[in-house]
Amino acid sequence: MRHPILVASTLVLPPIAQAQDFAEPVVRVLYTSAGINAGEQYGYVSETIADLTGDGVPEILNSAPFRRINGQAKVGVAFVHDGRTGAVLATHTGQTTYGFFGWRLGALGDIDADGVPDYAVGAAGDIFQPNLPIPGEAFIYSGADHSLIRRLDAADYAVTDTDLVGDRFGQDISAIGDIDADGHDDFIVTADLWDEALPNAGMAWVLSGADFSVIRTHAGAETGDRFGASTNPVGDINADGVPEYLVSARDAGDNNQGIAHVYDGATGAHLFALQGDSPTMTSFGQYFASSPGDCTGDGVPDIFVSDFLDTRHGAWTGAAYLFDTAQGLARGDEVLLPYWSVVGDETRQSVGFGGGVGDVDADGCADIATCFLSNTQTPETRWAGIVRVYSGRTGKVLRRVTSLQGDGPGFNNWGEQFGYSISPAGDADADGTPDMFVTAGFGKNDAGTVVGRVYAIAGEPPCDADFDGDLRADITDVIEYLALFVACAPAADLVPPQGSLDFSDIIAFLGAFGAGCP
Repeated sequence: MRHPILVASTLVLPPIAQAQDFAEPVVRVLYTSAGINAGEQYGYVSETIADLTGDGVPEILNSAPFRRINGQAKVGVAFVHDGRTGAVLATHTGQTTYGFFGWRLGALGDIDADGVPDYAVGAAGDIFQPNLPIPGEAFIYSGADHSLIRRLDAADYAVTDTDLVGDRFGQDISAIGDIDADGHDDFIVTADLWDEALPNAGMAWVLSGADFSVIRTHAGAETGDRFGASTNPVGDINADGVPEYLVSARDAGDNNQGIAHVYDGATGAHLFALQGDSPTMTSFGQYFASSPGDCTGDGVPDIFVSDFLDTRHGAWTGAAYLFDTAQGLARGDEVLLPYWSVVGDETRQSVGFGGGVGDVDADGCADIATCFLSNTQTPETRWAGIVRVYSGRTGKVLRRVTSLQGDGPGFNNWGEQFGYSISPAGDADADGTPDMFVTAGFGKNDAGTVVGRVYAIAGEPPCDADFDGDLRADITDVIEYLALFVACAPAADLVPPQGSLDFSDIIAFLGAFGAGCP
């Protein structure tokens, strides 16, 4: 296997407004770009990384792991986009057939101690053909000049296992900070089908950024746990100056429904576990598990975990959860249940793709976004995709963006699936409201070929009277608010101090409704 190389970049279109492609009247597209080859799924994964250009806006990693290179299938590519303009700063491509380069992307700290944060690309191998002789790889790149710092191979970290085929090293990669205080930020790599101790139990390695040696490891407890399905830093939960981290085991626990584990960054001790509360969970923590920031306003970072395969209303209904980590820390090594969740209302919505998007409503608490990939209401929106932004504090719908690129001609009954990946984009247009980078894994290019498309969506100030996310005040919002009030939902509690609902909250809503939306 050879190292990835730099290749020509994908065309980036100029900033345009494409409100006609969306159902809501206020949708500003700051920039958009599309893939090249049919079926490459440009926009399969996106990840926000550090500001590498010095303009105050974070850059975006984006991938197309299904791209064919020189006739070879699923070699894959990854792109670094300028967060403000969408221009491609660097393009990396794999060299392994079925390597799935770009399967996962990681925002890292300063690995090489040059003062610039770095980033990573995982190539875990084709998940649809696990018996191919591909153990998996991870690639660490310089944020300063995009050169390859280090290629990591599964064989580098095997102790007794000599059969590494299909172990999926590089399943996920994440930052952890400088936990050994040597001046180099450290990081985590996982392999969710690693079977050195137990078959398909999974493994996570905490690695030194200085020499890539093993600082510590965590392993799945049972056969088939698939520990390492996702990993991410979750902030300094215990206020010791070292960030904690999360590793999920998508098939662990009761009925193999999945568990996520939170570890002390300084010592590696297990702090507590997370689990969803849906009776129809299927794969909790499979890919989407991260910290959006402090959602509850208690000064402690909270955690978002999803199960996009939840079967509440049929296959792939999906569910997303928020966890109050301060409660988890107080309880100790116990299973923490979510304080807030959203579940799809029909089959194949795959709710749960997403994570934090910044403080959209400027209430001092982090907010989240997730997708609803399928919507059977009209042909225009079926499999087109909807992204909803929720208040992390109350669960109120702050914003809704509905694609109209549904299962019409040329989409083969799938639509563009807007919301395939969602990342915070900082304030790219400098208007004071956080923006979003949203991908559509089956979007079309200008020639009408299904290749995948990405969008930078401008943030808009929320409207106090808007409860369905379309940034308008109408009768639908009255119905939505009254339903929330009857359900005693936190989103209906408008009058401080929060914690109780009474007639004053209805009066406050009517006042906001009368004022309308800007």
